[in-house]
Amino acid sequence: MLTVGRANKAYLVGVPGASIHAKFTSFDIFLPRIFAGIDLKKSDFTEMGEGGLLKS
Repeated sequence: MLTVGRANKAYLVGVPGASIHAKFTSFDIFLPRIFAGIDLKKSDFTEMGEGGLLKS
């Protein structure tokens, strides 16, 4: 449940505490992209998603 937001040019990232126990998380995928200056889009996240809510 990684949380990513953007305020002007700065990214705000919220990492859940459970990520300490996992060897690999979505944070490991997105942090290098942020440092590389790659703009993150909604599609970057939705393509990686699995499960979720059903549309009515």
